[in-house]
Amino acid sequence: MQPAAATFFSTVELVDYLWSHLDTRAFVCLSQTCSALDSVCSPILWRKVFFEDRVGLRYRTQSLLYKRLKALPRYGHHVRFLHITTIPLVLYVSGIAGTQSPSSAKKPEWLPEPDPRSSLLATVWSASMTQLTRLECDLLTTIGGSVSGVEKVDHRNRIGQLCWLLELNPGLVEVAVTSLDPSTVADRLLFARTISHLAQLKNLQVEIIVDEAKRSCTETLMVLFFCCPVSLESMKLRTGIKWHNNAPATSTVCLYKILGSLTIRNEPLRHLRELELPILEIIPLLEYRRILEHCPNISTLSVAPFDAKCVQATEGLAVLVKEHCQHIRHVKIDSSNTLDSAWDYSLFLGEAKSTLESFQVAFYFAGRERRFQDGHISAFRYHSLTLKDIRLDHRNKMETEVTTTILTTCAALERLELGISSTAANLPDLVSHEWVCKGLKYLQMAIDWGRFRHPTPSHLPAYYLQPSDRSPQDQDQERWGLLESFYRQIGSLIKLEELNLVASEDHAGPNPYIRYHMSDEWYRDPGRFPLLFSLGVHANGRRGYLSWLAGLKHLRALRGSVHLGNPEVAMTLQRPELEWMLAHWPKLKVLTLLPPPVHDFEEPYDEIPFLMDDYPQVEWLIEQRPGIDLHREWIGERSSVYDLWSQRELDDLMAQALRAV
Repeated sequence: MQPAAATFFSTVELVDYLWSHLDTRAFVCLSQTCSALDSVCSPILWRKVFFEDRVGLRYRTQSLLYKRLKALPRYGHHVRFLHITTIPLVLYVSGIAGTQSPSSAKKPEWLPEPDPRSSLLATVWSASMTQLTRLECDLLTTIGGSVSGVEKVDHRNRIGQLCWLLELNPGLVEVAVTSLDPSTVADRLLFARTISHLAQLKNLQVEIIVDEAKRSCTETLMVLFFCCPVSLESMKLRTGIKWHNNAPATSTVCLYKILGSLTIRNEPLRHLRELELPILEIIPLLEYRRILEHCPNISTLSVAPFDAKCVQATEGLAVLVKEHCQHIRHVKIDSSNTLDSAWDYSLFLGEAKSTLESFQVAFYFAGRERRFQDGHISAFRYHSLTLKDIRLDHRNKMETEVTTTILTTCAALERLELGISSTAANLPDLVSHEWVCKGLKYLQMAIDWGRFRHPTPSHLPAYYLQPSDRSPQDQDQERWGLLESFYRQIGSLIKLEELNLVASEDHAGPNPYIRYHMSDEWYRDPGRFPLLFSLGVHANGRRGYLSWLAGLKHLRALRGSVHLGNPEVAMTLQRPELEWMLAHWPKLKVLTLLPPPVHDFEEPYDEIPFLMDDYPQVEWLIEQRPGIDLHREWIGERSSVYDLWSQRELDDLMAQALRAV
């Protein structure tokens, strides 16, 4: 019998311990049991505060948001992280500006008097938030929002109100502002001046709304960059599109005489490690050169061309980066706004003087010619010994030679993420050489493994149904040889943690079920890798290839073309296969066998015929590995358990296939 033991906590330690083990609702109930617990729990409950206003949102007297607004004067001094939007910002700043008490903050001269109609009932704002370390603010105005007891929410001076909130919190370390739309020079001056006074600021993220002429956005970007404090370690400057319902912010007071001149920073940002810049054709390359000269030590650079007109400026910036940024390790490019304008992203790689470790490109368009392919291949070969993270998302088809070059030369690679809608690497080229990236931990790619010459009417290869003593025809035998080489390559990646393999869909399938469901909204994805997720077809003695993946001991997630929406997988992935997976992949937490979960707005659960009775092996898996995620990701289209094949349908398909063999 073990002796009794007791652990003694102070009240604060006990509350911290309970906070880590209780959900928010239970913790709130605990704090309301007595005044002593309330005084200790309140600082924890009010560490992070979120205020949101959405289209048509009403702050009713019984809503949680309304109650939090009313309680803010009492508990605001506990807040360290604040996420706030336009309506709560206006109500809060109007409240503290309109309160006359010795302890209230004094309104600065440059901020206009608040509209009395924007005050929140009779709330007395005797205290204000002054201990913030993180602030996120969205200045986008919404239509139809209202607050109980407030006649009008006047958001015309929201930039000035935000600046006062920033001034009240000089200890801010992180600031993120979206939908910043400074329509006047005074607004730009005020915001830049306020940011420059945050001496402890380390992370700054600002989304600037672009006007039609782009002049206001450009001036804001340049002034803000050359006024930010030298303490910055990360700066993300982005551009956004102006929405029609986003009313302009206006200043009603002339700020020049009150604020004085704006001090421009001359010394470089030596602590800056991460920089994100929008690319606008209106900004001369000379200005970008000045910016990069002020960032001598950045290791992460992100660029985003604003539109298709910025392609030439993007290529020019690539040359400046190689010239001025000697410590670049990570490059990220977002080409989502360049439409179908082709340009060469390898200019950011090339024969750079720095040692690149990661390279990411989103929504890239390479053109209809192969003129950039040689540059891409050469660039990846040049950095093959240092690149650890490569993520490429092409808008059009990506050449297989690029994929093959990465797999066969980048020995240090740990993450390879290729857009599954554009890669479709050709199987013969992919397995023509041995892969050298044995330290790969994350792999996502699409494979075009071709088609068997003699498929059955159920979209299954004849080799799968024929007895083991019969050999496939020569062309199909060659196809199986390529698949086996590919499976061995995957099995050799023993450090792999996440695997997302997608088989290129075969839209020429002769089976009426598949043709119907491919055009129907209940589309059943036919993609699969033949017998890769099977231990064997015991009826005819054919072996499977799942055992070749036994070395993936660190595998946590298996996604892609391993799902019960394909008839072959539904027939072969049985309980022995799942038992094998649990035995050889002890860390497995994600296995996407099922369609995306049905959302409440799609249709009620009780109206969906539950077909899981046809898959007892899945129910067994859930019992053996509680908490395992078995659903594919939601990508927008309608999906439900209708995407599963019933046992009757599978039997019909098998009967058709056997008659055809």
